[in-house]
Amino acid sequence: MAEYALRLENSTDTRERMRKGDAIGLTPGSVSGARNGLRSDGGGVVSAVVGTMTVEVTPFRAWVDGGASDAQGGYPFVLDATKVLTVTDGDAVLSRTDTVVAEVLDDTYDGSGSTVAQVRVVAGTPGAGAPTLPATCVALRDVTVPAGLSAGTGGLSSSNIGTDRRVYTAALGGIVPVSGATERDAMGAELGQPVYRLDTGNLQVFNGSDWDTYTATTAKGRVSSAAGSQNLADSTTIEVNYTAVDYSEGVTASAAGNSLTVDSDAVYRLTTGGSFGSGSSTGRRILILKKNGTEVTRETYNAVAPAAADVTLTWEGALVAGDEITVDAFHDSGSTRTFGGYLALSEV
Repeated sequence: MAEYALRLENSTDTRERMRKGDAIGLTPGSVSGARNGLRSDGGGVVSAVVGTMTVEVTPFRAWVDGGASDAQGGYPFVLDATKVLTVTDGDAVLSRTDTVVAEVLDDTYDGSGSTVAQVRVVAGTPGAGAPTLPATCVALRDVTVPAGLSAGTGGLSSSNIGTDRRVYTAALGGIVPVSGATERDAMGAELGQPVYRLDTGNLQVFNGSDWDTYTATTAKGRVSSAAGSQNLADSTTIEVNYTAVDYSEGVTASAAGNSLTVDSDAVYRLTTGGSFGSGSSTGRRILILKKNGTEVTRETYNAVAPAAADVTLTWEGALVAGDEITVDAFHDSGSTRTFGGYLALSEV
């Protein structure tokens, strides 16, 4: 029977079919299962019981996808109380890396002779790095075991708790955290699936054939002046005079200094704009963005009619701590024009 509806006929509701049904509302991971990982609720924390050869694992919920066969589906896994696990004493000569895992054994599919869910320590081979993990498990954390370590020689400490190996099912809203492009591409994503790239800090959404990237921006500072607050003489370049600090976080915003000064090295997006008041003749309107007094880029509106005109300019690039950003304005429309505008900076 290739097609079925769960709970329609009791006689067809086998344990495998029920497990496959459990996966319907989860992020896809295999043909009949779901994405391996913990729920993003802060559980599954592994910590050393200092001075002993044991570690504690806090409660968690996870989905453990079947690794022996697509036919087996996957398993909702729950640890509902803190569990203490014993770590084998260190080798006499070589250090070792163990891994704490949540494992499911299902004799029907893996021939293990057991049908059990367990949190346990998978011991590594001395001198050989992290161990090969069971087919049907979720890794929680590595534990480093130096040569000769035992309870009698001081036991484990926090420094022995190694790489966090936890991965997660989709967080609230369906966004899946992935380590990078390889893990993302292995998901078998569907149209509209969002992922959060841990390696880049960006959000990506699958458009049906490729991934669109959405880069986070963090507003840092903004200074401004009201329209008409400054007079600009004809054919004269003048530094824009800002009169208010709208916000400032991670930059030094100065209305008196007409500038924004960055406090740390990063890639930033600068946006500036302003309104040139009306006059009696046609001419150019120009905004010039400067870093430490030197022009970076400009925006020119040519042959603008006598009516008021707005000019905007955006630049993105690397800045270092101490770089000061200012804006110059220019027009050559035959008479004095008023001006008011803003300068804003975001980290990207």
